[in-house]
Amino acid sequence: MSKPERSWRIATNLRVIIPLAILLFVILLAQSILEYRAGRKAAIDLLSNQAGTLIHSVSTAAEKGLLAYESQQARITAHLYTVGEMVERLSAIREVKQRELDEILQSNDLALLQLVDSNCMPLLTATSYKYSIDELRVTAIKCEEFDPERPQAFVGFVNLSPDIHLFAAVTIFPDRRAVIAGVDADELLLMRRAFGAGSLIEALSQSPGLKYAAILEGISVLAASRNFPSDSIDNWYFSGVPADSTISTRIKRIESGDDIFEVLSPFYIGGQPSGQIVVGLDTAYLNQLTSQLRNDIIWRSGLFLFVAVLVVSGILIRQNYRLLSDEYKVIQDDVRRLEADRTLSAKLAAMGELASGVAHEIRNPLNAISVIIQRLKREFEPKCDAAEYRELTDIIQKETDRINDSVKQFLTLARPPVLNKTESNLNECVAHVTSLFKPRAEQKGCRLDVAFGDLPQMSFDTELCGQALLNLLENAIAAVDSNGRISVKTYRKGKACFLEVTDNGPGIPDKDKERVFDLYYTTKPSGTGMGLPNVLRIVKEHGGRVEIWDNHGGGTVFRMEFPIEK
Repeated sequence: MSKPERSWRIATNLRVIIPLAILLFVILLAQSILEYRAGRKAAIDLLSNQAGTLIHSVSTAAEKGLLAYESQQARITAHLYTVGEMVERLSAIREVKQRELDEILQSNDLALLQLVDSNCMPLLTATSYKYSIDELRVTAIKCEEFDPERPQAFVGFVNLSPDIHLFAAVTIFPDRRAVIAGVDADELLLMRRAFGAGSLIEALSQSPGLKYAAILEGISVLAASRNFPSDSIDNWYFSGVPADSTISTRIKRIESGDDIFEVLSPFYIGGQPSGQIVVGLDTAYLNQLTSQLRNDIIWRSGLFLFVAVLVVSGILIRQNYRLLSDEYKVIQDDVRRLEADRTLSAKLAAMGELASGVAHEIRNPLNAISVIIQRLKREFEPKCDAAEYRELTDIIQKETDRINDSVKQFLTLARPPVLNKTESNLNECVAHVTSLFKPRAEQKGCRLDVAFGDLPQMSFDTELCGQALLNLLENAIAAVDSNGRISVKTYRKGKACFLEVTDNGPGIPDKDKERVFDLYYTTKPSGTGMGLPNVLRIVKEHGGRVEIWDNHGGGTVFRMEFPIEK
């Protein structure tokens, strides 16, 4: 794998991993935010339910207390009117005496029983209070409003003095005199306070988690706890409750800097609206839950980022380790190839020196023999057995020529070939050689397959490269049987063009693979052992290399590599 390919793979992996990590982080963050909102809403709903329960309790208690108070007040009022009517009936029979008035007072457990004239001046007074008659004048009653047609003229609370509170009823006679009957109002006032909204609000404010409570009517505060911030009343208190809800809520910050959860709800007594009740709840639980949810989001996000960084770092480290391992393997392969190339170069140099020495030692005597044979054939032909003589001299001449050809091959190995490079395409050279070799393959019954890759123009010696390919094809056809298969393939990889020749023969034993490029080494009976060394020399002169390995389906693969020269 080339460095650009490795860099592209790293960049591709990062382009996949980083968006995936960001997507997962966004999903986790969105889920955390949803959980935060859901938790906060649940806490607000809990506070709203708590406030609603308190408001309902106040409304119910206030309504029951008011009904009890009104019932008690109605009972007392009826009793006072009964006493007044009794005095009226007695007055119609005879003049009422003080003793009789005192008895009526005591028997009916009254605090005051007073007979007044049409000007509200006391005529007779019976009382349980230790005051003079003049001091017990009920000044709150207006005699000019007495109407005999309305015998029950007045009922309510009156003050006889700063310390004496009376609940009185006035019964008017036909002659415009009147009887004022009253009971001590302290008990009734205590009852009103006990069952009144103010006491309920004050009791409600003592509930755990409740900061304050108040009952509002219009712009007025009917009742409020001591902690109610009456100076911070705003329009929200009078905006009413939404139509689809029974309460209205908000979080309000008061002057102390604390957040208060306020709940506003209509206040009903006897089924009739009597204002609005507002309660302020402590937000400590809400703030604690919100803080906990926020911390959970921060910790979860931080943990995810930490894990994501670890994962990405681990992936990068692993990729870098794999890349370094691949680089190390590539370096090892390059070292092995360089060592193999150096060994082959040494072998070529040794073969060249050997060939040069052999050629030098043989060629001169061989030339002399060739000249002598030519003279013998031309000048010394015998008169008898001339045919046999010519046959023998021809044999000597042919063998001499064969030895001379071997010497030329030695010299070829001894001297680097002179490359005649031209700009061409390797596919054209392969097509030419395979077209010439195909009849031989068909004659033996072998199949020759050729596959051309997309190759660029390159500078090489077409004749020498064709000779190298022809040598490989000769070895391949010698290795396969009839019905054998030989394939030739070209392709480009990186900055080199490759030419592979594959056969499905018996293959080359491992012990022979290291010697196939040695001079004179051959496993064929008729081989010279010079074909593969010549292939190696041609490829080396082009700056390439020759590799050999076993074919997966049996046989051998020879691959020639030619660098693309710009």
